Amino acid sequence: LTRAEREAAVARKHVEAEQRHAAHLEEVRRRATRESDKVGEVAFINELGLMDLKVDLKKRLEAMEARIEEARDRRTKILEGHATKQQAREQKTRQHLAAQR
Repeated sequence: LTRAEREAAVARKHVEAEQRHAAHLEEVRRRATRESDKVGEVAFINELGLMDLKVDLKKRLEAMEARIEEARDRRTKILEGHATKQQAREQKTRQHLAAQR
């Protein structure tokens, strides 16, 4: 081979190597973009999961507060019933004592 042919072959190999390197860098960039997209998707999925959990916890809290309020109302009614009975007993006792005088 002549010197010009060798130089042309070396130059062609150099150009091919640069093309392979550029293609490799492009593939690395594409992979990095996909991985970055995956991270974003995972973050979005996690956020949706947290939002669902928040909604679920809020519903559970509201249900618990409603049960507490119902129990409080029942207790108030029971105590009012006891107070009414106690007042009736006291009234009966007063009437009985007044009748004895």
